[in-house]
Amino acid sequence: MRVLHKKSPEEGPVCFQLAGTNAAEVAEAVRIVTDLGADLIDLNCGCPVKKIRSKGAGSSLLTDTPRLYQLICAMKQNTSVPVSIKIRVESHSHEKFNAEVASVVSDAGADFLVVHGRHWTEHYETPCNYQEIAFFVEQLNIPVIGNGDISCYDSLKKMLATGCKGVMISRASVGQPWLIKKLVADMQQQIFQLPSITEIGLIFIEHVEKLIELLGSEKFAIIQARKFAKYYARNLENKLQFCEMVNQCESFCDLKEICLRCFI
Repeated sequence: MRVLHKKSPEEGPVCFQLAGTNAAEVAEAVRIVTDLGADLIDLNCGCPVKKIRSKGAGSSLLTDTPRLYQLICAMKQNTSVPVSIKIRVESHSHEKFNAEVASVVSDAGADFLVVHGRHWTEHYETPCNYQEIAFFVEQLNIPVIGNGDISCYDSLKKMLATGCKGVMISRASVGQPWLIKKLVADMQQQIFQLPSITEIGLIFIEHVEKLIELLGSEKFAIIQARKFAKYYARNLENKLQFCEMVNQCESFCDLKEICLRCFI
């Protein structure tokens, strides 16, 4: 098993997220990432992707609570670091699993729970279901982390109103690695200076540069860069043109030239 990882001395705690259905395999994975220095280990029980669900993993585990219980127990028995479970909610679907999942998570001894407030069939256009996040807060004696639609201070306050102990931010931070620092400043009523368009372009270049270093492959790094270029280009007037050029470039040299031309 090869695990690609790198941690900067400036970084805080690092969480490894695992996906699986076999308790023995998950236990082995837990031992490996613990030895690699994981500060937290999370079990993915929210992924809606067909190839993951077809294996019984990801969000499929929400309706297979006996297996979910076995996996959590296997994780807890093979590491000394905190174990979290990331789930989705039943929402308006015909699947009714919130109460049973809450019971299993508690009985198996998970240290905290991360709740994405959508059902696995719901897309991001569907608003986050704060009431169901609040349900897990009320049912459990462990910390609940709220996830979904957090992109600004107002949305952060709305999530915290559920009673959750913390929040997880994903999509909104892609192309905005400064977002969490800005939200902390907003909470502390401090002024935060957003980066200029030029600075954003330079951050994107640095991001890809570090990705090349991590992956050891310029080709693979460029392929990844194509996926998140649109997020860095949120506020560009020529956003579509920029993304088209990035999709066509095949080298870091070309990508850097495109960024310097469009952002500066």
